[in-house]
Amino acid sequence: MTAKLTNKPTPEQLSALMAYATQHGRNWKTTLSDAWMTGRYDSTTVRRDHDGLLQQVRNQCGPGWLKTVRIAADDTRSGGQS
Repeated sequence: MTAKLTNKPTPEQLSALMAYATQHGRNWKTTLSDAWMTGRYDSTTVRRDHDGLLQQVRNQCGPGWLKTVRIAADDTRSGGQS
């Protein structure tokens, strides 16, 4: 049986995503995807407790969700293009 994935991160998880995106800039999705697949977050993560929240997003929403998400940090860094 396959567990049903939710596609809505909690406000706390969204905050962690936004902090990660701000810190990693334009390529934040690629960097986060790599971290999700390896479980290794770089030592420059804004807050170490964000690592768990970011992994929760992967587990709850699935890795494909990352391709569809747009957040303000992504918009401002890439000129509005995801």
